[in-house]
Amino acid sequence: MEKRSFTLRLPIELDQALKELAQMENETKTQVIRDAIRSHLDQIERSNNHESK
Repeated sequence: MEKRSFTLRLPIELDQALKELAQMENETKTQVIRDAIRSHLDQIERSNNHESK
């Protein structure tokens, strides 16, 4: 899988919330964002699979 990199410009409040969540989870802010995106995409996929049945 090809890795791509980009920069997100986040509102201050969101950036701070992500930093706090990362500290609580003992992860990097990047990993918290990746996990959230992955979870969201999985949820969409499950929803699409449910609708197609």
